[in-house]
Amino acid sequence: MTGIVVGFVTTISLMTRLSESGFNSVSSDGAKIEAINRYLTERESEGLIDLTDVLDRSSSKVPGSRLLSAVCNNFSKAGFIRFMEILNWDDPDYVILVLQPEEGETTIWRPRHV
Repeated sequence: MTGIVVGFVTTISLMTRLSESGFNSVSSDGAKIEAINRYLTERESEGLIDLTDVLDRSSSKVPGSRLLSAVCNNFSKAGFIRFMEILNWDDPDYVILVLQPEEGETTIWRPRHV
């Protein structure tokens, strides 16, 4: 097999807070989600998919968090975490990032309070 490049897959899971103004409205962290999607697509990955409505439809409870996910090939965990560190999250206590590579250790990241 020549000419075939095999990349390792990394699953990204990001949880943030929903807006106080209702389920269909996200906090101003939406601009940060857009920035993350630009970061991912500039590196030939697909952007984050919002899974929050799936949680809402599958439960009798309304989720208090927004859940987003993406799958990326040949992903730099260190580079992505450096990018996430420059974002100024509105509610850092409600932000959890999980990077789960196909091989290697899972990384859990939370923003530092400034």
